[in-house]
Amino acid sequence: MSVQYSRGCPFNCEFCDIIEIYGRVPRTKSNPQMLAELDALYAHGWRGTVFIVDDNFIGNKKNVRGLLPDLADWQKAT
Repeated sequence: MSVQYSRGCPFNCEFCDIIEIYGRVPRTKSNPQMLAELDALYAHGWRGTVFIVDDNFIGNKKNVRGLLPDLADWQKAT
């Protein structure tokens, strides 16, 4: 199963068209929104691996660093 955390990318790699589609400014979901999506998957019976599919997961390192402790707590609680 997959969830998306952000859109956009601050980089300008020659092989990538993400900035053309989603722009140069990374926009991330809030921690409660991400955890709500994971809760919804769990409530629907999903117990397998969940992939974070993203244009650039580390495009906004500050937000990712804030998400990871909440994600670890969520994993321990479920």
